[in-house]
Amino acid sequence: MNTKPLRLIATALLAVFIVNVILLFQIGGEPAATGAVEVFIIKAPGCDDCFDPALYLPEFEALDVPLGEAKVYEYKDASRKIKKYELTKLPAMVLSEELSQYPLITDAWDRVGTIAKDGSYILAGSPPPFYDLEEERVRGVIDLMYLSDVSCTGCYDVTGHKSILARFGMAIGEELTIDIASPEGAALLAEHGLTQVPTVILTGEASLYPGFDDVWTSVGRSDGETHIFTNLGALGLPYKDLSTGELITPQES
Repeated sequence: MNTKPLRLIATALLAVFIVNVILLFQIGGEPAATGAVEVFIIKAPGCDDCFDPALYLPEFEALDVPLGEAKVYEYKDASRKIKKYELTKLPAMVLSEELSQYPLITDAWDRVGTIAKDGSYILAGSPPPFYDLEEERVRGVIDLMYLSDVSCTGCYDVTGHKSILARFGMAIGEELTIDIASPEGAALLAEHGLTQVPTVILTGEASLYPGFDDVWTSVGRSDGETHIFTNLGALGLPYKDLSTGELITPQES
């Protein structure tokens, strides 16, 4: 399947999504001599899909930032630190104020994190999904509904959307395939006014992923937490026009 158009969309989303972190890790210059930066990490409860902040540590070491051994805490054992640093999202990573000796990093910190009252540098809940401490739930896991047409043997493989979404960091939860010939499928067509298939419907807080909505406006539409892929021609792949019953094969640019 030719996924070049999808890759372009995914690349644009991914670029917007990680550009702030890249700004930290692509900086240069000579770091100042200083003591080791203390590191502690608080895990998110019940969130296997959440990002592991420890994956950032090799990037700091590559910049010759001396790091102490990272101390990792389970959520249930970190109530004091959560209160002290006024955390609202997990997982979180806190680096001690010694990091301030590296201005080429800290000058860009407001793009990716916050600074605590005691001068510590905090990364919390980024990228999604994350555990919302106030709402006591995981946010940012997206469910996919594939709306298919089994009678259209020449149509593109709608499940290909999953791999594209995953490429820019979107955590995928439940997946469901519904054929338009079923009562559920007919209801979805009517509810969303769809005239082209196959397509995909995303349910969940996709808007938590930075830049997603900006790009989605060119390929689909949204209704709150529901995002519907409607610009099938953008794929450059065969799809069916339900108003005519014809198989459409867009011309690739």
